[in-house]
Amino acid sequence: MPKRHSNGSLDTEVRGHQHADAAAFLATEEARTGAGWASKRPETSIPREPFDLGMPTEFAAKSLGAVTGPRRDPQQLIDHIDSAKRLGNVAWRSTSTDSVIVSLARHGVKVMDARRMRVFLRVPMHALKSVFYYVEDSSECKVVLEVGESSVQDFKYFIYEVKTEAEGSKLCAAFEHAFETVFAQATLESL
Repeated sequence: MPKRHSNGSLDTEVRGHQHADAAAFLATEEARTGAGWASKRPETSIPREPFDLGMPTEFAAKSLGAVTGPRRDPQQLIDHIDSAKRLGNVAWRSTSTDSVIVSLARHGVKVMDARRMRVFLRVPMHALKSVFYYVEDSSECKVVLEVGESSVQDFKYFIYEVKTEAEGSKLCAAFEHAFETVFAQATLESL
């Protein structure tokens, strides 16, 4: 459970997945905090089903908004999101009208309204840099998608709320699995 300090910062356990070129950036944070990044190999020997490249995996979430800025480690990003909330740029709480479907497929992520009538966001797989979740002191679970190109200084961070920590973990695990599968397929195709 995160603890808020008098200066407004949070002690938060952050979990997630980072894209291959983000691994070095986040490795120091992982070593410092001991956070359980989804890129670690599971300690179980049960084989996982391969990510189905033909069928999208969908998750229900609520959109809270987005922030932009230079690349940050997860704790700095959480502090930046909290600042954006205080400024009114990111919602403190979600409402029923914030409901979205996050659809993960072979080519990337698509975020659409709950009725799948309107697409709010499309991000190609190569532009996704990391995905992580954290649990607020109010027990709300937030998922952050980091989007950007390595050649560009500013990244965009999309913030979503899911119902439980288990859903946040499942979403991050699905992204990890998708990255691994797409990377493995691309490697095989390049041979």
